[in-house]
Amino acid sequence: VSTSISLGLVELKDAEMTSRSLMKYADLAQYRAKQEGRGQWYWFSGDDAANHRQEVELAKALGANLREIAFNLMPIAGAEDGAALGFSVDPSWLHEGEVYDADALFRLAQKSGQVANLFTQAMETAMAAIGDAQARGAETGQLWISSSADHMKLEPFVATVERFRTQNGLDASSLT
Repeated sequence: VSTSISLGLVELKDAEMTSRSLMKYADLAQYRAKQEGRGQWYWFSGDDAANHRQEVELAKALGANLREIAFNLMPIAGAEDGAALGFSVDPSWLHEGEVYDADALFRLAQKSGQVANLFTQAMETAMAAIGDAQARGAETGQLWISSSADHMKLEPFVATVERFRTQNGLDASSLT
C-alpha cells in the first residue's frame, strides 16, 4: 500500500477573508492539486480568488438569464445518402459582450445547479424546431436525447419529454 498527499494552500492576506472563504479556497486549491496528479500541492493566489468570485457571479447571472441562451440547431445528414438523421443542438450565451459556448455553458450550469434547466430548454427548442419542420413536410430524422440514465428515469423528465412531444406534434418514433 502506498499513500500520497495532495495539498491545497492559501495564505490569509485579505483582512476581509472569512473563515468560510478561507476553507473554500483551501478546498479549491486541494482540488487543483489533485487535478495535477498524486503527491502535488497548489498555492491558491489572489488571482485564483478573483477568478473564483468572477465564476460564481457568472454562474448566478446564468441562472437569472437562462432564457437569453441561443440554441442553434444543426442538421445531421447521412454520409452515404444525405438523408436527415437528426439535429445537433448547440447552445451559446452572449453575456456582457462575451460569448460562452456549449462547454463553458455546461460548466457554468453545473456550478449554478442549472444543468437540468439548460437541458430542458435545449430539448424544448429542438422539439419545437423539429415539429415546425415536420409541419412544413420536411424529413427531420430523429431527435436523440442524451442525458444521464438516472435523470431519464425520473418521472418529471419523462413527463416533460412527453409534454414537449405532444405540444409540438411529434410522434414517439421521432425520439430516441
